[in-house]
Order: sequence, then structure tokens, then C-alpha cells
Amino acid sequence: MPGCKRKEIMHSEYRGLETMGSVMFTKLYSHLKFALLILFLYSALNVTVLSCFLFTLLLVAVLFTPKNSIEITAKEIDLSKNPLKRNPIHDVVPPEVMADAANAVMNFCVHDAANSPVLLNFEPLKAQSQCLFARKAKLWGSRVWKNDRSLGENTFRNLATLVQFTVVAPSIGLQGFLFELPENFGSSLQIFSNAVLHVLSTISSYDPTGVNCMADPNIETPKWVFQFNKVTFFVTSFAPFYPPSHPRHSFGCKFCYILLQPEFSFAQLDIPFDTPETQWDNPKSVRDRTRVAFRDAGRPYHVRDTVSYPMVHDVVRGMNDHEVVRWWKVES
Repeated sequence: MPGCKRKEIMHSEYRGLETMGSVMFTKLYSHLKFALLILFLYSALNVTVLSCFLFTLLLVAVLFTPKNSIEITAKEIDLSKNPLKRNPIHDVVPPEVMADAANAVMNFCVHDAANSPVLLNFEPLKAQSQCLFARKAKLWGSRVWKNDRSLGENTFRNLATLVQFTVVAPSIGLQGFLFELPENFGSSLQIFSNAVLHVLSTISSYDPTGVNCMADPNIETPKWVFQFNKVTFFVTSFAPFYPPSHPRHSFGCKFCYILLQPEFSFAQLDIPFDTPETQWDNPKSVRDRTRVAFRDAGRPYHVRDTVSYPMVHDVVRGMNDHEVVRWWKVES
């Protein structure tokens, strides 16, 4: 019976306390006898009243050593001071305990993405981009790459933090989550395309909502968008092989990057809707000024004559405006 078992455990604990107390007293008594012996030998050099007194104490200690030490048992413990005695047991975990548990798990799983070294590596690109919002953009960065882990495993290590990002980003104005890949993934467009597919497929397959957007058969249509945990993203990528004349040029950054930009951040920045029209000579809107800035820097990006096109085409850009990289079809 549970009650009987509990009593047996308590009696066992009491006996343990009793034995521990007995051992402690025996040691203390032995130390006392030894001290008396030392004092006696010291004082024996001169026969004095003190030496006789010490000899008498030593003799008494030897003759009357108790077989059992003074009992220090659980009987003498005041159980009313037991902090766990009658501690309330709940059928349902209290909300405050659940909150503490959630925080403990989160702190164990996530990393300090706001101060990730990945963001420092990305700084040259961020500072020199012609995007008007790039320099002040608030980003979170992925964990530093581990060479002993696969591409999928390195991606998986960031998913808990990415979930956290989707929850807190709207309230603190985060504008992107940045994944950094080693430079070997940027050795060619083909290799890079394969890596992007692997990363986004891994993220999508672990979507907490169960929506695996990368498995959507409509991926090549205008209605498809990359999403994770109910947040939709505009995805861009950068690699070292893009030349200075390309809008995805990385300005000397040796690593590869995949940037997930939540679409709600465009609304927070009050960026107007996409349009095929551009005021090239007299830019008025943010989109106009951005397009003109890229053009003037010698790396113009292609402006389509329609706003209805597959977003998947913009994730990995080809080497020229008319090349569509079918990265989502690359064999892994």
C-alpha cells in the first residue's frame, strides 16, 4: 500500500539519522580521549595537581567508554518544522509553476540570437546594402555553425529560437532571422541552391502548426508563401559568388546567408504594396528610392511588369535577370 510504503521510507530515514548521530558522537568522544592523553603527557614532565587531575580524567574516559553513543534519533526531530510536511499536491499544475517550467525549457533550448556572432559577420553586407532599411534593421542570428554536425542538424539547432522569434518579433519590431552557412556552400549556384532547399525544408518540416509549406504542391504559384508557426516570410539569400553588379552581392562576406523577413515587418515599416511602376527620375515612395539606389550603385534588380508572380522565384536569384533558379527542385 502507498501509505505503508511511505511509513517504511520514513522509518528508514529515521534509522539513518540515528546511525549518523551515533557515528558522529563516537568520533567526537575518541577525539576527546586523544586530547586528554596529549595534555597528560605534556603535564607529566612536572608532577603537578593538574597532571594528576588529567590522569584521573583519562582513566575515567578509558574505563567508562559507552558501548553506544548518545542517541540522536529521529524521535528528537521536530517534524512540525519539516518544510515539505503536508505540502499541497495539485491534480493540475498551477499556472505559475507552468510558467516557470516554460521559462526553464526556453532558456535551455534557445540562444542569445540578438547578440549572435553571425550578426557581426553579416555587418559588412548590412552596412553597404542599398536597401534603405538595412542599416537599422533589427535582426536575430542563428547559432554559430558546428562542423561536426550536418546541415540539417545545424538548422534544427535553431528551431526553438525561431519559434521564439515568431512570437516576440511583432512586439519588439524584429525584421529578420538570419541563417549563416559556411563558405563551402557558396562555391557554386548549384551547391548553394541545394543548401537553401535543405535549410528551408528542415524548418518547414518542423513547423509547430503542422503546415509543411515546402511540401505544398502550389509552391510554383503566386499564392504560395514560406511560413512557419503562422508567420509568413519573404526569403532572400546571399552568397560570395554573386558579383558586385548583382543585387545579392555580399560585399566580401565569406559566408552564405538565408534571411527570413516576416511580412508583418513591412507593414510596421509602412512600406507600400509592390508595384510594377517606378518613378525613376523623380522617386517618391520608399520602393522608388530603393530601386533607384540599387540602380545608381550599379547593381539594379529586376522589376517585373506584374505583381502576380511566384515568390519562390525570388528566394535564390540567378546570375542574370531572366534566369529562374529552380532551387526547390534540386536533388538533396
